[in-house]
Amino acid sequence: MALDSNTCNGADTAYVNIFIPGPLSATVSPFDTICQGDTTQISITAAGGQSYQWSPSTGLSSTVIANPLANPSSSTLYTVIAIDTNGCADTASVLVEVLPLINAGFTPSFIPCSIPIQVDFQNTSNGGVNYIWDFDDGGATSTQTDAQYTYNGDGTYTITLIAIDSNSCNFADTVSVDIFLPPPTQITVSGGDTICTGQTTQLNASGGESYLWSPASGLDNPTSPNPNAGPGSTTNFQVIAIDSNGCADTGYVQVDVYPPAAIEAGSDILLDIGDEPVLNPTIPSNGIFYWTPSTGLSCTSCSNPVANPEVTTMYYLYFTDLYGCTYVDSLIVMVTPSVFIPNAF
Repeated sequence: MALDSNTCNGADTAYVNIFIPGPLSATVSPFDTICQGDTTQISITAAGGQSYQWSPSTGLSSTVIANPLANPSSSTLYTVIAIDTNGCADTASVLVEVLPLINAGFTPSFIPCSIPIQVDFQNTSNGGVNYIWDFDDGGATSTQTDAQYTYNGDGTYTITLIAIDSNSCNFADTVSVDIFLPPPTQITVSGGDTICTGQTTQLNASGGESYLWSPASGLDNPTSPNPNAGPGSTTNFQVIAIDSNGCADTGYVQVDVYPPAAIEAGSDILLDIGDEPVLNPTIPSNGIFYWTPSTGLSCTSCSNPVANPEVTTMYYLYFTDLYGCTYVDSLIVMVTPSVFIPNAF
């Protein structure tokens, strides 16, 4: 009603209808779970809705229809904006959970070069709940998550693991891995002997690809399978042999050395004219000996021969002990040249 302000006191009345729309209520269904690689139908109901806008667009067949097909590669929360004929809008969301595909895997570990040998299998599968192991050894199996198995023979084995999930996808994955269990190295060692001081004997090792002898002292080549050994005293040699699989074994061989005999031919002698010196050597009592050369000596098998050579001579004393070891020492008998003095009378 409108009234004027003049003296006429006039008035007029007008009527207008207005529409106040109710709020839009948008809903979506279902809260869904799919297996990776599957497609599901998302249904949406919005009272009075005329247009729709979905986000994100990843994995949707359409972003502007009420019922798009959803096929995301990973779990995704979708949001839709619904607008009705009155321009009113509402928002709703739905989570599409994607269950990952199962991936079977494992890592074997063991200490090689021994039989029997225990192998530990660490399960590295993704998405698995139940497991079946096949150890390729006469039908031996296990359903443990992480498995252990003892093999009684060397060789190559194909280990198979089946991993199974527990969701409605009921997926399973299978993986097979070959493992090689090398045989132990078996080294053979020979050549242990008893030698005289200064002699050598050959040591022998077989069964490996590389060798290392110790102690190295007294050996001509400590990395040879057949070194020559000449230790100064009785020695127990160790050899480590490693085969082509990296497996090692250790062997031992002893070289005995007879105790050395101490001999000495004596000091060098300066022989003057008319001298007949007696040689005075140091000779052990338990053995045999002789002198050489015999020239100028009164005897060669006596311990104190008289030496009277005409020229300077080196004499050698050979001594053989009870073990058959021979030792040598020497001395020089130097002869002073004769001086001729003529008789003037």
